[in-house]
Amino acid sequence: MPDILLKAAASGAEIATVSIGPLEPVARLRRAAVAAGYGGPPELRCGLRLMFGARVLRDSETLEALGLGDGGAVDVVRMPALEFWRESKIVWSSVKLPLGGPLCEGAVVEQVGRDRLLAFPTRPAWRRYDDNNSLEASPLEDFIGKYEINRFERSDIWLIGANEPFAMEGSTETSSGYISVRRIPLPLPEGQAIHAFHFEDGLATVLMATGLAGEAMEGLKEGMLQKFRLCRVEEEDLRSAHFQPEGAPVPFKFKFPAVADGRDPRVGGYVAAMRNFDWQEGDQSDGRTGKGRGRGSHVRSGHDGLDRCGQLIARLGDQDPNQDVQRAFNFEVCELQEGREPQRLAAWVAKGHINHSCQSLGDRLLLFSGEHAGEDAFYQCIQLIDWQTQEKIREIPLEYEPGYIECEWPRGILSGSTQTFFTCHMTHSYNETVFHFATPEM
Repeated sequence: MPDILLKAAASGAEIATVSIGPLEPVARLRRAAVAAGYGGPPELRCGLRLMFGARVLRDSETLEALGLGDGGAVDVVRMPALEFWRESKIVWSSVKLPLGGPLCEGAVVEQVGRDRLLAFPTRPAWRRYDDNNSLEASPLEDFIGKYEINRFERSDIWLIGANEPFAMEGSTETSSGYISVRRIPLPLPEGQAIHAFHFEDGLATVLMATGLAGEAMEGLKEGMLQKFRLCRVEEEDLRSAHFQPEGAPVPFKFKFPAVADGRDPRVGGYVAAMRNFDWQEGDQSDGRTGKGRGRGSHVRSGHDGLDRCGQLIARLGDQDPNQDVQRAFNFEVCELQEGREPQRLAAWVAKGHINHSCQSLGDRLLLFSGEHAGEDAFYQCIQLIDWQTQEKIREIPLEYEPGYIECEWPRGILSGSTQTFFTCHMTHSYNETVFHFATPEM
């Protein structure tokens, strides 16, 4: 097979040499550049543009069609975050998973690897309602309506790839590859259930014990804390990713309220206990914290891919008490300073509802909510803004059903070379989650 030399456009330095067939798409070269480490720091959300002389190479084009069937050299240009959105056609794609979660919360979504997401239920147990009235026979009811208890099973962890090189069962084809999904089950010992779960920096911490999550407990329950490492998530084949135990399990005693206790699940009870659970041993059924080993956490301003890009952060400014923040509000972009207050780089009055603002921050550009917005959601389009000048560059229609983004939906630009934006939400049956991806056509 012919060889393609990938080199940095700015310096001419060699990135990688790729042996590739003449009928392979350009997208293979992009992935090779990322695998060679040229994608840049993940938190900067850089894109990669491939050039053959003065010609921009499109991901769907074959090497043979471009005159590279016998080999050659391709320049790789590192593009700042969101630059592909300036002029490219934005293509929306969607995929649905059998993954549910609590009302108004849905699933937890974490970015892992390049152009990949990990999704799992928010809590080990929750009340599932149904707008389609399929639960009329259920004996369980609260002030919201009839419900049933759903639980976080060991197979309820999903890995979603937005730019995969080959198709799997159920994959959705895109201009640069495939959206593919697969379950990543936890290898729990037989008879053990998930009673608490936390995922951070590629490591899952699980409180496992016998019995059902959210069931009534008379006294302290004997459980075990076990960590599981998410392995091989950066490999090209999505099927390589898996969890494996890390370290020995640690005995742990706990007590939680029952998930079915109380008429209002938002007040006290199981939801509050799980939300405030500090991974310390003991009875936490009435909000008390026990004694033992804490998990600890690292507090960081902003979220990469959403309202943070490197040391830049987008945030609400101080609001004028006389301002109608349902129509306009103060917004700013700042640079974080070590040991000091952030330095304001730009500030302006943004049109729209204050509940909706930054959808993704870049070095110069900003994806911002559309001006047509209410308390719960913004509608119709998302705006691309040059935050240094506040110039609106373009509006991108939300070309999917239901055509809006609600406050609590996960969203942001994926870490990877394609600068793909995502958001997700549950269906009205509350036992499925739909992921929407917007990718600049390259």
